[in-house]
Amino acid sequence: VVRALRFLQKGRNSYKDKWEAVPIPRGTLQVTFLHKGFDETRRLGLQSDTEQMVRQASPPGETGMLVVDSVVPGGPAHKHLEPGDVLVLMNGEVITQFLKMETLFDDCVGQKIELLIERGGTPMNVNLMVQDLHSITPDHFLEVSGGVIHPLSYQQARNFRFHCGLVYVAEPGYMLYRAGVPRHAIIKKFAGEEIAVLKDLISALSKLHKGARVPLEYVSYMDRHRRKSVLVTVDRHEWYAPPQIYTCDDTAGLWTTKPAFQLLPSLLPSHVNDVHQALGNQSMSSCGEATLMEHIHQDRSQDLIDGVASMETNDDHSSEDSHAQDESDTCKKKRRVEEDSSADGAMADYFLHNGRDIELKDTRNMENAAAMTDYHGATAQSANASYAEHVIEPTLVMFE
Repeated sequence: VVRALRFLQKGRNSYKDKWEAVPIPRGTLQVTFLHKGFDETRRLGLQSDTEQMVRQASPPGETGMLVVDSVVPGGPAHKHLEPGDVLVLMNGEVITQFLKMETLFDDCVGQKIELLIERGGTPMNVNLMVQDLHSITPDHFLEVSGGVIHPLSYQQARNFRFHCGLVYVAEPGYMLYRAGVPRHAIIKKFAGEEIAVLKDLISALSKLHKGARVPLEYVSYMDRHRRKSVLVTVDRHEWYAPPQIYTCDDTAGLWTTKPAFQLLPSLLPSHVNDVHQALGNQSMSSCGEATLMEHIHQDRSQDLIDGVASMETNDDHSSEDSHAQDESDTCKKKRRVEEDSSADGAMADYFLHNGRDIELKDTRNMENAAAMTDYHGATAQSANASYAEHVIEPTLVMFE
């Protein structure tokens, strides 16, 4: 804390007009040390001479030494240090307290340090490069469909024993949750592309359109040796913002946002492009289509008016001809009935009665023909008139 405060005071003196972000160097070997007593270090194989030397060089009352507990894969100490190694010297100085060790790391960022350890009673010298702790602390994350994805931090890498910087699912959100991707998953492959860092995932996601179904492979810290595959539907709902990158701005103390990628027209669904093209063509030809429809409507209206007028004229002529023919036929039948009534009264009455029935039927047929004329036109009227003549002719033959 005192060291960080001094850096802040130094930065304040450097920037007189306004406050600026003051970097505070932090170094790490991506190794977790534990403080264990001398009785425990002896069980780990620490030599008696080494223990006596450490007791003499340490402050009075020192009761133990630093022992390696875990090593993060892919870190500077990976394959160099192992759990159970006892730290004796660091850059030629006996280190038994965390404060002195952390101070040495912070002062040697980007530099090599020499460590003397004992592994099972065997002394070993190891040269390691001190890494910047800020470089493995994520300062940005991707938000897509309500999910939060960012590089795996050093703290989580210590917990899960994974490499730092892997694509880590902090919150699955809507899209990944529907596919069955759990929290704390590490994405290894997406849409047929290997995913090593967050940029690889963004690049693969930018090539997909909404509704695409692609495979995704991930591993879990509980089952790190087996990859699991799921089918993800790329779904960006309207109530979620487009995929965005959030970046920490140390100067302003805020998180700034920017689009993760730009959606190209070629990456949109095919039906969307068809709709846009159709709308463009419709706007260009709307005037011509409107004029053409007006002309067609006028021509059809004029043809309809002329057709109705011709139908009415034909109906009038056919009705007059039909009525005149029916009246002449009725007069002829009455005269013939009167002439033959004196010869045979009974036969005349019989045929007269039948003639009246036929006349009534003819009248009804004429009424039906007139009604049908309004619906069918001149052709139906002529057909009904010929049918009446066929009915009357047998009666005339019988009278003769």
